[in-house]
Parts: sequence; C-alpha cells; structure tokens
Amino acid sequence: MSSPFDIFRKNTKTLMVPLIGLSMFAFVVFGFSDPSTIGNMMPLVAALMLGAALWFLSGKSGWEGAAIGTVGAILGASIGIFMPYLNPGQVVASTNAGSLTFNEMDRLGRQRSLANAFLISAQRQAIEESGEEPRTRMQQFGEPTPDAMLNHFLLTKEAERLGIQVDDRAVLDFIKEATQNDLTSDGYRKALKATRAAESEVFDALRSELRARWAAYVLSPSVSPTPGELWTLFKRANVRESLAIAELPAAAFRDDVPEPTEEELRQFFEQYRAARPGQLGPGEPGFRQDRKVQLVYLEADYLTALDQVEAPTEKEVKAFYEENKETLFRNPAFGREESDLLKDLTIPSLDGPAFDPFGTGGTGSGSDTVTAPPAEAGRPAEAEEQTGQDAAEESTETPESSEGAPSSSESDETDSGEADPSDAASGDGESGDGESPEADEEAGDAEESDAQSSLPLQSFNGFAFLQDDPDSAEPLEADTGEEPASADEGSDENTSDEESGDEKSDEEKGDESGSEMKIEPKDVPKFRELNEELREEIRKSLKRERAFEVLDEKIEAAEKQMKAITDNTFADVSIGELDAEDPDVKAAAKEAWDQAAREAVRKLREYATEQNLNFATTKLVTFRDLVESEEYPIGLAVDPQSQSDPFGRNLNNVATQVFQDRPDGGVRILITQVAEDPTEGSRFAFWKLDDRDAYVPDYDEEGIVEQVTEAWYAVKSSELARERAEAVAEAARESGKESLEEALATDSGPMTVTGDKEGEALTVRTTPPFTWLRQSTAPTFGLNLPVLEPSQVPGLEPVGPDFMDTVFEELGDGEIGSAPSLDRSTYYVVKVLDRSPNNAGDMEALRQEFMNENFFQFMSPYAGILRSERQNLMVRWQADLAEKYDVQWNEAARQQR
Repeated sequence: MSSPFDIFRKNTKTLMVPLIGLSMFAFVVFGFSDPSTIGNMMPLVAALMLGAALWFLSGKSGWEGAAIGTVGAILGASIGIFMPYLNPGQVVASTNAGSLTFNEMDRLGRQRSLANAFLISAQRQAIEESGEEPRTRMQQFGEPTPDAMLNHFLLTKEAERLGIQVDDRAVLDFIKEATQNDLTSDGYRKALKATRAAESEVFDALRSELRARWAAYVLSPSVSPTPGELWTLFKRANVRESLAIAELPAAAFRDDVPEPTEEELRQFFEQYRAARPGQLGPGEPGFRQDRKVQLVYLEADYLTALDQVEAPTEKEVKAFYEENKETLFRNPAFGREESDLLKDLTIPSLDGPAFDPFGTGGTGSGSDTVTAPPAEAGRPAEAEEQTGQDAAEESTETPESSEGAPSSSESDETDSGEADPSDAASGDGESGDGESPEADEEAGDAEESDAQSSLPLQSFNGFAFLQDDPDSAEPLEADTGEEPASADEGSDENTSDEESGDEKSDEEKGDESGSEMKIEPKDVPKFRELNEELREEIRKSLKRERAFEVLDEKIEAAEKQMKAITDNTFADVSIGELDAEDPDVKAAAKEAWDQAAREAVRKLREYATEQNLNFATTKLVTFRDLVESEEYPIGLAVDPQSQSDPFGRNLNNVATQVFQDRPDGGVRILITQVAEDPTEGSRFAFWKLDDRDAYVPDYDEEGIVEQVTEAWYAVKSSELARERAEAVAEAARESGKESLEEALATDSGPMTVTGDKEGEALTVRTTPPFTWLRQSTAPTFGLNLPVLEPSQVPGLEPVGPDFMDTVFEELGDGEIGSAPSLDRSTYYVVKVLDRSPNNAGDMEALRQEFMNENFFQFMSPYAGILRSERQNLMVRWQADLAEKYDVQWNEAARQQR
C-alpha cells in the first residue's frame, strides 16, 4: 500500500479543501469550549479522527478518496455534536426536580449572558438616540455564577408550577420599559446585531429570565414596614436612658452545679453534636468542629541573634556617623533661620497693634481684631506703641481709616506740622497733642475697668511670647521731658511723633513701626554632637542590623534544607494513589505519606538542634486559636515580601495564608514557606503538616469529652445565675426603696451574688446614658452611608436583643428587672433611670419628629436598617427554597465551576 505521504503529495490540492474545512470547524467549535467542558469535546475530536481514518483505510486516492474522507468527517462531526446530549457531563447540583449538569449550567449561563448583552446594547442605543442622560441605572439580570444559575433553575420550576407564561408582547413591553421608550426600530436592529444572535434566541433568553423574575416577585416575601414598625425603629434610635446595675457572673455558680453522669454527658453531646456554638440560640453550646490545621516550623529568634552578634567598635561607630550624618544626624534646629517661612516673619507684641495675618491693615470687618490687655503694675508701656484697642478705635471712629490709609510705619514719616490720624486715636492714659476727646473717654474707661480684659469676644488667632525674665525688663521712657506715667495713670501712655520722633534712632523707629518683634536665629551646630548618648544609639542600630543579617542567613539556609528534606523523604510516595478508588491502594498510600511526614519532621528537629533554631509543632488549631495563641507566635507573622508596603496593605499573616487554600482530601505536599514577626523581628520557615475540614465529631474523640463537660457546667451555671438574678430583682422590687443600692441591702448586710452569706456582696454601679440603636462611628467605604448599629453599654459584657428588649420595652422608668448578656455568661439586676422622653409632652414632640422623618431617603440611617432586613429576609427565603427542592451540591464540581 502506498505511503500516506505519497498520497498527500499526489492529491495536495484536492485534500487541502476538506482539511481547511475541518480546521475551521474545529476552531469554531473549540472557540466556545472552556476547561470545564473540554472533556465533552473529546468525542467530537475522536469523530473527526474517525472520518480521516476512514479515508485513509479506504485506500482510495483522488476525488474518490477525498469524498470518502469528507463523508466520514461529516458523519463524525454529527456524532460529536450529538454526543454531549448523550453524555450531559458531571452533575453540579442535584434537586428533587432534576439535576443541574455542567452542560445545563453552561446553557443557562450563556442564555443569561445573551440577555444581559442585549439589554445593555439596547439601553445604550436608546441613550444615544434620545441624547438624554439615563434616569435609572442600566438593567441586567446578574452574573451567571453557579449559585445564581441554580436559583434561576429553581425559580423556573416554580414558574412552571404557578403556570407563568411570557409571550412576545410581554418581552417587547419589558424592552420598552428598560429603554424608557427611547429605543427606535433602527436602534433595536443595531442592538440585535451587536449580540450576533438571532432574534428568536434573544427573545427566548429574555423570556426565560422574565419567567424566573416574575416567579420570584410572586413568591418572595414583602418587607414593606408598617407605621408601627417604623415607630418602634425610631424609638430605638432616640429614646435614651441610664441603668443602675448589679452583676451576677455565671462562673460564680459553678461550684453549685452537681457533677454530671456519663449518661447525662452523652445525651447532652447528642443534643448539640452537629451545631456550632451559638447556632441554636444565644449562649447555646455546639460541638461541631471547625476547620483545623497543624504547622511545623523553625524560628530564628531575634533576641538570641542579638546576643550572638558582636558589638560595634568605636571606629565603626565613628565611621557610621561620618557616612550618615547628612541624612541621619542633621540637627533639626539648624537652618531654620534661612527658611522662607520664618526668615522675614515678624510677630506682633502683646502691647502692639492688632494681629493682622492677612494684611488687611485692620480695615476689614474687625472680627479678628485683638487688643492688648491693660498693662500690669511694674510693667510700664513702651513709648510710641499703639495698642490693639486704639487700632480698633481707629478703624471704627476715624474717617481716614480705609484701605488707602497710611500704615504705622508710614505715620512716622508724616510732616511734623500735621496731626497723624493714628496719633489722634493713641494713648490710654494722658493724651498728647492732637488727641481727641473720644480717646480721653476710652482712656478713662480703661482705668475704671482695671479687672476686665480688653480682649473682644471674637475668635483669637495669633501668637503670644512670654519674656524669659519679666522682672529684668526695663521700661522705655519717652523723651518728652515728663516723668513716666505710673501704673495707675495708664501704663500704655504714648507721646506724639512731633515731640519724640527726631530724637529716636532709625532702629528704634523700625522697632516701633507696627510694634513688631523680630525672631532672632540661634547659633546651632549643623549636626548632632557625637556624644555618648548618640554613640549608644549608633551601637544599638548597628547591632540590630547585624542581628537581622544573621536571622536572614539562618532562615534562608533553613528554607533550603526544608526543601531538600521534602524532596528526599517524599521521593517514593505516590501522591496520585492518595485519591485512588481502591480503598486498599488508598490506605497504603496514606500510610506511606504519614511515614514520610514523620521522617521529615524528625530530620527537621535534628537540623534545628544543630543550627540553634527553635523547633515547634502546633496541635490541630482553628484560625482563631492560631491568631490569639501566645504559645504559637507564628500565627501573626507575615510574608516578608509584603513588609515594604508603607500602608500595611496585603500583609496577610500566616494564619490567613494557611486557611485560605482548601486542599481536597488534606495536605498532599509539604510546601516550605517563610515569614517574619512584624513586631519582634523573628524569622520563621514552616510547613502545613495537616489540614482538616469542619466535621461532626464522635463522643470518644480526643478532647471532645472535655469540651462537653465544660459546656455542661457553663449551661448549668448560667441557669443558676438567671434564677438568682430573678430572685434578687423580685426582692428589690418588694423592698420599695428608692435606689437599687438601698434595695439590695438587708438587715444582716448587703445581698451576695450567690445568696451565700459568706459570698461576694452585690455592688451597684450606674451606666452612662445610651440608646438601643446608635449611629456607627466606624469608617465606611463607597458612599459612606450612615449606619445604625446596636449600642454596647459601657462597662457591661456584650449585650443582645434580649437585654435591650427588657430594659427598653418591658421595664418602665424607675422599674427593676433582670436581663442577660449576649452569651448568657452574666446576668444583671437592673433599674431604669432617667429615661428620656418620659412624659406626655416630650413623647408628643418625639412623635412630631417621627412624622417628619423620611425613612426611605437614600442617606437616611433608617434606610440602611430596612435594606439590611430585606437582604436577610431574602437570604432566608432562598434558603427555604433550596430546602424545598432538597438541593445537594457536588462541592468538587462547584469549585471547578
């Protein structure tokens, strides 16, 4: 028989036609495939190969052989197309109304994607044609996730049960509604063309989605609150009260609980065996075991490394100082006098004019004007200084005070023959030449109101400097030929420029101009002095860096050694046989893996001893245990590669890392990972040795009996605490005394927690005022909507709805009762104090506020509560729907999807 290559060479042109056709067909078909359906495409591949094989085995050449090959390929393609219907694929979820397979879920997913694509395209066309912004958000049917597709499947079954039908007219009405009647015929055709699907396919996709949506609309519960429910919500956020409380911890009653029998413990275990703690109610126990992992790790301890490294020498300290003084040891005070912000800064004296930070010249509104207080005795006023009060008078009483008025420095340069307007408003004591009567009246007022501050009632913005030595200050005397004014006559007495301006130096004039004080730079060294204190800082820094280098070297070597150990010890272990269907093969593989793991741990322990590293193996621990345990510091260690992030983002700790991945069937490979303690600096290299998913335990498992016994005592102690709290509250009510503290006192002394005369006495304390609900102070993301959350009463264990219902609904103002903490570990005897509002008038005012409140406004904190309640109700309804259809997920297939 001729070689197939000879046949191909002789009939190249003829064979290229079916070969290209088959290639195109294969590319089109496989273009719609994905990893989850690739297994279902294998029959098609086999069919195409069968067609080619028929051509080859026929031995025919030329057109006859090509025809046989083409017919075989078409036949094979037909078989491949119908093969998925014969083999629907793996079941993803089973229900009592049918199973949802890979193929069915893919079909529903493509159908939803088509409906969403058409809707988005149609709405965009409507927006373009109308030229208006959309009045609502674009409608879609949601993402085609496995859970969403299962919910769609169940709702379709409900629509069939209810007889819901959707015709073409209903689909068209929906399209018009979604596009707000703005979609034209041309836009409709463009939207269809964009989907690359036939009109019938688009309508079928929309029809299916609308049937499920209308079934949900009919069956889903309504959450429209009644006016009474809104009034209750409003009161919970606005009625406020305090409590007088006496605390009765359940732990105090543990010794009074009888020891349980074995039979009682077993019955107690069976009652709560499958539940998680708190699942059956507040304070109720549960023995279902959470997911647990086991780690084995090496630790390179920072403190040990710090003791091992040598201290730096004096030469090394000096060299480090010289190399880094420009960046690390520059004196913070050096160079401040050259700063652009401080170089020309002048600060007004307390005895100078008003502080004017915006350069308005004191001619603005005056709201920021600051005046100096009256001068104290023994501190005479400086000559020629204008007080802030005078400046205020100038801005309000002197017509010449405007934006064009001369400044205080310009006033010194005015002609001596003219009276300066600023001089006319100066002086708090004796008036000089040119002073006005108004100034004399103000000066008299200042003398009479000696005890009052002259600061106005506006906001104060400015600087104040205290003298280093006020007692050494010498008064500046004006050269007027008169004796300085005494404190009684007005310590801020000034003279006019006409009398003293010629006899003052330019420096004095400059100082008096604006009555400003210059900041004088200090003579400071450029770098910190290398004294003993700085030497010690450098020594510690260098030693710390050397310790970290040692830690990095040790943990890098440990990481390499751990990888070598796993490569050697697991070389002969068949990982694939761990999932074998044959139980004997699977058991043998598991035994081999366990033996290799024990050998790896033994070798790692020996390596740790040789290298002076800490070795540790954790017990099987939950996520919470690993995070909170002080015994295992590795739990909060982080990936060293993420330490460079200055904002601490993505700093996943080891506990988060080892609980993120969920190995199917347990750990298969010991993967070496490293981490470091972000607080102390220790380094870790670790394996995850075991990973067990949550499960329902047996009574005889290790540690379960201890958990059951502890839970028994906790429950029985809580019951005794509740009974005692109710008895104490009843006795307090019957006493008729005003305060709770007096009500808890008896002739023989105060009541005790347990009722035992020798026990701990009940003590009473008062809580701050609180409401049932409060607006959360925690930062929120996105729109930053206000959120109402349950209040936590300061000083009490976390409390729940039962506590709040008792103290706000069951008890009135001044009444006494008992209430539990959230987990029933503590009971409280409470008396309601100072409830507000507590009378008819205040309650009516609260009702008026309620009537004016818009509960459904988007930014209302009450709207958040209503949205949350609706979401919770919908989650419960969907759970009930899944329970009705007895939904069972194939978790492996679900994860694959």
